[in-house]
Amino acid sequence: EMDENGFIFAAVAPTSPMYGIIFSGSLVASTTPIGQTFLGEHMAGVVAFLDRLGSKNLKPIHVSTTDGVDYWVELPDRVLVRVAFESDAEETARNLELALSSDALRGRVEELEYIDLRFGNRLYYKVKQ
Repeated sequence: EMDENGFIFAAVAPTSPMYGIIFSGSLVASTTPIGQTFLGEHMAGVVAFLDRLGSKNLKPIHVSTTDGVDYWVELPDRVLVRVAFESDAEETARNLELALSSDALRGRVEELEYIDLRFGNRLYYKVKQ
């Protein structure tokens, strides 16, 4: 369990039901993550983006990263959204909303494998095969 700043303060029991968003990746290898801060200075931007998604009726379920450059947000229907840490949360959420309502993607969310929003106004996506 962690707070909104990414500070990990407790372990979750394996038998506990999971609520909220699951975060994974990029922690210093140690015996326990308790006391570490997930994503460091990037956490505020990630939380802001997740809040914007929620306000647009997009419910993130998982956030993961493997580097200090970008992260993945999993939405329902197993659609992955790739976002750069330095991107503006409001603009990126708006770009995602516009992309999902575009003629090319409207009503096809369940067909998508991922949407890549790391390149400003340019959108890249991949349809599941």
